[in-house]
Amino acid sequence: MNFPIEVFHATTPSPSSWINSYSTSGSFLSGDLPVNIHLASVNALDGVAKTAIVRLTHIFAIREDAKLSQPVSVTLSKLFNGVAVSAIEETTLSANNKIGTADTITISPKEIRTFVFTFA
Repeated sequence: MNFPIEVFHATTPSPSSWINSYSTSGSFLSGDLPVNIHLASVNALDGVAKTAIVRLTHIFAIREDAKLSQPVSVTLSKLFNGVAVSAIEETTLSANNKIGTADTITISPKEIRTFVFTFA
């Protein structure tokens, strides 16, 4: 009674024809991030569509890899595709205290940086 069986059927003859008919992938990023940088989270701030909390993290530790353990610079204003960024503020990890404004940042190994993006 709580979870009755529901029957579904496909409207296309095969999975490949469905994939060819519909867009099955996409990205809001303007390009690839450096291989040692991870986009940890993107969350709307207080449900407001024009403001988001973005966290970036360097996934390698110091001396873990000769090349990938080096600090990396990222231009934040060019991070997202198709949206204009009007302001970027760096905050503490919990996003409750402002640190300052930023555009191009350098992320060191095992570092997590949090930003509040305001979109135009």
